Amino acid sequence: MSLKPGSIVMTVERSVSHDLAVDRIPALIDSLNDVFMPRRLAYALDGDEPTPVASLAFERYGTEPLWRGERATIAPLTHFEHTPDVDLVERLRTALEMRSASSLRFTAEGALRHRSSFGSSPEWYGRWRMTEMVLHELVTVRLEWSPELRELEAVFPLSGHPITATRLTAAGEGSKTAMPRSAPCSRP
Repeated sequence: MSLKPGSIVMTVERSVSHDLAVDRIPALIDSLNDVFMPRRLAYALDGDEPTPVASLAFERYGTEPLWRGERATIAPLTHFEHTPDVDLVERLRTALEMRSASSLRFTAEGALRHRSSFGSSPEWYGRWRMTEMVLHELVTVRLEWSPELRELEAVFPLSGHPITATRLTAAGEGSKTAMPRSAPCSRP
């Protein structure tokens, strides 16, 4: 089975100042706290190699470390405690304040608040258990800011779940299934 990513891209018009204010990146993360809670970040300034910043717990799921606030259950998606990781954002803020830069590439992965295919109300979910020992992110947020390109992108790697009709299920422990969810059709 092949899961193709879906994404939403916002390109900032060239008329907007190119000045890079790195202090705005932590503010961007804070502004998303109602729907997105980052736990793994990476940034690259002026074309450097990406520098990772992670928030891991001491527990593991198989060979993978769980994020702080994440817990694996028998459900296909890991559950997540809605607690902003202030340390993670502060580490990023400190690192970005130490340098001035003309370009920035930034990626963040973390928990997403949404209504799953097996829930009736929105809840916080971390990752999808595709196999017994592997967890897959539900969303990656990317920001690129340079003289040539200013773009914010949200990538949903699991066939666009949860913004598409894809339904992630687990048929038995650790198996993978992505099934289209039937949606009511309305006509004018």
